[in-house]
Amino acid sequence: MKITFVPHKPLPDRDADAEQLVNSAAALARAGHEVTLLAPCYPGQTAPDASMLADYYKLEGNFSVAGQAIPNLPHPFLRSLYHAVKSLRHPAVRNADVVFTRRLEMLAPGLLCGLNMAFDHYRPWGDNLPMLRPFFRWALRRRNFVAAFLHSGFAAESYKRLGVRQDKIFVAHNGYTPAIMEPRLSRLEARKKLDLPPDIPVVTYAGRLSQTKGLDQLMAMAGKLPDVRFLLVGGTGGPLEKAAARFANITIIPWQPFDALPPYLYAADILVIPPSCAPLQKHKNAVLPIKTFLYLAAGRPILAPVSPDTEELLIHGETAYLVAPDDPGRAAAAVRELIGNAELAATLTKGALRLAQNLTWDKRGQKISAVLREKLKTGSAVS
Repeated sequence: MKITFVPHKPLPDRDADAEQLVNSAAALARAGHEVTLLAPCYPGQTAPDASMLADYYKLEGNFSVAGQAIPNLPHPFLRSLYHAVKSLRHPAVRNADVVFTRRLEMLAPGLLCGLNMAFDHYRPWGDNLPMLRPFFRWALRRRNFVAAFLHSGFAAESYKRLGVRQDKIFVAHNGYTPAIMEPRLSRLEARKKLDLPPDIPVVTYAGRLSQTKGLDQLMAMAGKLPDVRFLLVGGTGGPLEKAAARFANITIIPWQPFDALPPYLYAADILVIPPSCAPLQKHKNAVLPIKTFLYLAAGRPILAPVSPDTEELLIHGETAYLVAPDDPGRAAAAVRELIGNAELAATLTKGALRLAQNLTWDKRGQKISAVLREKLKTGSAVS
């Protein structure tokens, strides 16, 4: 099957959406499909090739990359729209059995031109932006709309409530690459590798250091836990890092290449998803964050908020320790409990590792592949 992905931004890119797209494309290539990424290139940029993307994201997959020149228009939406419309004439799109996108400006013209379109996204658009409900009702009822692959059950439910065909909506969790987690390291081995003290408790966050991620809660926790080291991995020199600098027990680690991150996870006593409701409810930009899958694979206790997007994977006392969001005192007490209760930490570790076995990128690729074969075989989409 010929599958084309149309990214909305130049590649490679550090953001989670680019990481997710390239890993999904590579997984489908490993599943035996002919996969092409049609990436935009702004003035002065050179189109990446597949080997460069594979090296950047530390993955394998026999996929192709094509570049498409895009003028440097004054707004990201205009650049994305230009890329989408121009893509309709590209052979990689015209000859594809199915075209994947996460952008509405690509989905709409693709459907109108009769292309088989698949939508791959994490946001519950039906709830976040009610004005889009008529559009999605129209799109999901089109014969050539193949499927919507949502990254969580929480997001999928928002589309199901639109009253459209349920057999076009699928939950396809993101994943991780097992090879990146090798070699597996003990805490002491990881700390020696990173030159970290061997005998102090360490709580680690890995991801974008942004105000939209609820990191104010981590700083509040650090203020209540002066004897615990907080590692925030993913620094790029933003304003939040200046705010964190006043805490003696917070260490900012710069953004790490994908294969350099695991030692920081292995060095931790606890891996944390900021216990805040702001990313999901206020900023609406963190729905079952992609870091969750690496956290699970690392086999360290996970501290996370009670939240409707993560609850399908993170179960209190089984795969994570969950606390009410926006209560740094309770979160700090949970850190103390996890550090002092080796039996509980071991239980969470075993549960996380067991769950992670079925949350790889290849598992995602296999699920999507099965759906595509069934949909295109039965004629529920235009062939």
